Amino acid sequence: MTMKTTQLPSMVMTISTWSVGYMTETGEDHNLWVAKFDSELNLLEQLTVNGSANSTDDGYGILFDGAGHLYVAGTLSEIHQGYNIWLARYDRNLDLRAYTTVNGSADGYDTGLGVVLGRGRDLYISATITEVSGGANIWLAHYRTRAVLGRIRRIFGRY
Repeated sequence: MTMKTTQLPSMVMTISTWSVGYMTETGEDHNLWVAKFDSELNLLEQLTVNGSANSTDDGYGILFDGAGHLYVAGTLSEIHQGYNIWLARYDRNLDLRAYTTVNGSADGYDTGLGVVLGRGRDLYISATITEVSGGANIWLAHYRTRAVLGRIRRIFGRY
């Protein structure tokens, strides 16, 4: 038996940690906040998002796909709409590439809670949505090709 040994090049692995939530900024209440930290938890990059109502905006879900896009789910406060479900896509440089908001019929507290990657380029988001008929509900959505809304399912009932 002949064995061949191959010397592999040394590799340095960089580990990043991402966080999503909110940051209180002077004169703006809570702003949705996304931050990147290195392995020593030093802040490398951050961004904030402030809804048009200048009120409570929060991030709850974060996801990376294989192409390096960052997806963030949360809630943005909007003038005359209350709090809306918010889903956004950023590129590797944290430049906003696309976003969508969803407002329940009651203009209440609608919140994007989580986002997961499905087969291919599909995204799934879980949320709560407030409707005039039915009150607060669980809301699930399927986005095909990461941009086109495919199917929405509402699970009615109070929680």
